[in-house]
Amino acid sequence: MRAVDAVELRRREMVQDTVRVAILPDGERLLPTYSVCPTGEMPREGRDKLSFDGFPLFAPGRESDFTFLWNEYRLEIQPTNLQMTLTKNGQPLLQDRVPMGYNLGGEYGEGARHYLVREADERIFGLGDKSGALNKAGRRFRLDSKDAMGYDAASSDPLYQHVSFYICQNQAGFVGLYYDTHANCAFDFGQELSNYTGAYRSFEGTERSLVYYILLGTLPQIVSQFSALTGGTAFLPRRSLLYAGSTMTYTDAPDADAQLRAFADECGARGFACGGFYLSSGYTSIGEKRYVFHWNNKKIPDPKALAACFRARGIELIANIKPVFLTDHPLYGELARNGWFLTMPDGSPALTPFWDGLGSWLDFTNPRACDFWREQVTGQLLENGIASTWNDNNEFEILDPRVQANGFGAPYSAILEKGAFALRMTAESLVAQRAYTGAGQRAFVSSRAGAAGICRMAMIWTGDNRTQWSTLRYNHYMGLTMSLSGLYLFGHDIGGFAGLAPERELFLRWLQHGVFTPRFVIHSWNDDARVTTPWYYEDIVPAVREIFAFRGRLLPYLYDAMYRAHTLHEPMLRPLVYEDPDADSESDLFLVGDSLLAVCVFDPGVVETKLRLPKSEQGWYDEAGNWLPGGEPATLTCPAAGAPRVLHKSGSVFLEDDACGNGGERLLFTVYAQQAGTFAREYFLDDGESEAYRQNDCVRVELTVECRPEKVVVRHRNLGLQQISPNIRLIDHWNRPLEQRKGDDA
Repeated sequence: MRAVDAVELRRREMVQDTVRVAILPDGERLLPTYSVCPTGEMPREGRDKLSFDGFPLFAPGRESDFTFLWNEYRLEIQPTNLQMTLTKNGQPLLQDRVPMGYNLGGEYGEGARHYLVREADERIFGLGDKSGALNKAGRRFRLDSKDAMGYDAASSDPLYQHVSFYICQNQAGFVGLYYDTHANCAFDFGQELSNYTGAYRSFEGTERSLVYYILLGTLPQIVSQFSALTGGTAFLPRRSLLYAGSTMTYTDAPDADAQLRAFADECGARGFACGGFYLSSGYTSIGEKRYVFHWNNKKIPDPKALAACFRARGIELIANIKPVFLTDHPLYGELARNGWFLTMPDGSPALTPFWDGLGSWLDFTNPRACDFWREQVTGQLLENGIASTWNDNNEFEILDPRVQANGFGAPYSAILEKGAFALRMTAESLVAQRAYTGAGQRAFVSSRAGAAGICRMAMIWTGDNRTQWSTLRYNHYMGLTMSLSGLYLFGHDIGGFAGLAPERELFLRWLQHGVFTPRFVIHSWNDDARVTTPWYYEDIVPAVREIFAFRGRLLPYLYDAMYRAHTLHEPMLRPLVYEDPDADSESDLFLVGDSLLAVCVFDPGVVETKLRLPKSEQGWYDEAGNWLPGGEPATLTCPAAGAPRVLHKSGSVFLEDDACGNGGERLLFTVYAQQAGTFAREYFLDDGESEAYRQNDCVRVELTVECRPEKVVVRHRNLGLQQISPNIRLIDHWNRPLEQRKGDDA
């Protein structure tokens, strides 16, 4: 057994806000990572887990050979049993459990182990799309991606994502821990007890080697650092934020083409702006089964004409693709002969139950299999006018450790990198889309499963949820958990996917919440076979229309938030604890971007809510311009229909589309003044599709606001190369145009 990085810090430099620990059994092969990506570029074959490329290194101070000092931190390493203690300002931030925190010689059985001292009142955030409340303390979780259709959002585990990262808040502050593994693992945050040690939390991995990262700083700093560590966030086309329709019902129908076209026509006739439609896998069917990259031309006679029909209405098709080929798939024999599936030790394709049959997983560690995937994405989808892919059913539910991956010429047990296959599949789809579209255009990719780093490529969602009130509440917590896990580009199936169709009140409340999430998709497979659409209930269409208009108003602000996620590694949605360490982690309130406070309802029959506003020295403004103090109790009405309630932070500027997305943009900047002082905010605008912004070919409006007792002075300048559109207005928090206020500068 050898321990590197941790003990050899005396001979290495380190990253100031990150410590990497690696414990490697002698002779054990260290598999690559497909999540750690500080350079933003991931090779097809992955990255060496011990690489220092992309890390800004520095030399810490030394108190002794095994004690290091920097800023407010002190790291002490006891070589015996490799005991580590990290303190912040003299308080324990991270302590390995005594007498031994690691499985150095098999004392704890098979696989890697890490045991840490647990404080009684510590709070735990993270692990991706995990169910239940935001604070995960006291629970135990598995990371073993599953196709968990109809899951209980309050308790089901495991789910879709594999994000082995969490943040602990204790008396000393916040600390993040990322275990760099794609194998199945488990986290225990207080369920397990032992009479022979004090309270502890633990990580259990199925790999024998252990590589993990300690991330330091405030909660926002740790969240941003983890996003950067795993490759950041994709800057998707602006259309990815528009409403998208989706259902299994249309493509399962024998007249799928007619039903799909009818949906597109209905959106236009009713005035519901729709930017995309998720084309479910029924388009690939032969009988009742799904055959990826096969077109059922009885259902859809002319795929290219269908795509053109949708595009003419401003709607892009996003086609469902799956990584399993059934044994009676027309291409199965060719793929098997070429050895492009995950295999058994004798070289035969490994089989798995899949969609009413048996099939084999394509091996995305085989270069030729990857090339085949790109060719199929190009020939079957892109050349038919479908520009985007929906990478689905990609949880790679491998259970047998004998199943082999090609490993780019160095085979290994596929179960040890189970979480990476969805990343590799999504990457190959993205490369195909980029190659076909050409340089300079941004691509849109969606993926159901993934691991840490998936959002550097794709938009994701919380999977096939169930239609019930508790799903709405706990999907909300799941989304904020994903925000604290570096997964910023997410959403939920609005209205619920499986089960009964949503009742009117639940549907409206789900829409009111969904307008704030990056992915704004109504997706259903209702028991009554009817499709959940914006016009599902004719009598509430006016209320639904108001919610859609609110989404239209919000789009420029959300688009800027996505840009900031891409460039500054900031989450688009944030729990209150993100800015206030003492806040209620389970508050129904949440922040959208840096200054918009969303007030949503998650329980039936609620039209008024009593809550404590987030701390803010400057306070908050409601929609009417009334000021409310921060950190104080407030009673807010929550309309049962129409747009949701929002509050604006004092000392902020809000950007919206005054035309609500209809008939072109009329951009409106609203200044919410603070009592005194100066603040600044920059907003980003561009064409919504191209990479020109990388050369600063965009608009970057910097607004500087000086708040005086007698007036508010606003100055702006454009830091980008594009001209500012004339369709821009600027108003202050009193809802009067600034140019009407004597002495003010706009």
